[in-house]
Amino acid sequence: MTYDKLLMLDDQARSFTAKAAGVINGGFLVSFNSGVDCVGSDISTYAWDDISVTACDSTDNVLGIALTSAASGAEVAIAQTGIFILPAGSAAVSGGFPIESQGYENMVITSLPLDGSGLQRAPIGRALTNATALTGFALVRLDI
Repeated sequence: MTYDKLLMLDDQARSFTAKAAGVINGGFLVSFNSGVDCVGSDISTYAWDDISVTACDSTDNVLGIALTSAASGAEVAIAQTGIFILPAGSAAVSGGFPIESQGYENMVITSLPLDGSGLQRAPIGRALTNATALTGFALVRLDI
């Protein structure tokens, strides 16, 4: 396959639009659901509903955060960069440290170094403030 040109969808890498695969509320962390071979050789073959996203659960890798609520099958705007307020998961969040998704749609925890005991999800940003587990909220900078 020949590919000899740059095709830019977004030069700021801040947000994009996708199709909601199920109900998604604004503020939910979302993950990739489907979109196999959705883009051909040029940008004219791409449409917003070529990629579908779903609310994250505890096993998903985060693709972004929903900026609006959307019904299943509807268009939803997804941010990948920005500063947001998110609830802390089952462990406290430490300001200044990388964070990862806890699952449960919108919770985050401090991303700890991999110690050989299992897989770690990729960090999705950095906490700017501390947050108490399960009851606190952290100011976080997402950079996915």
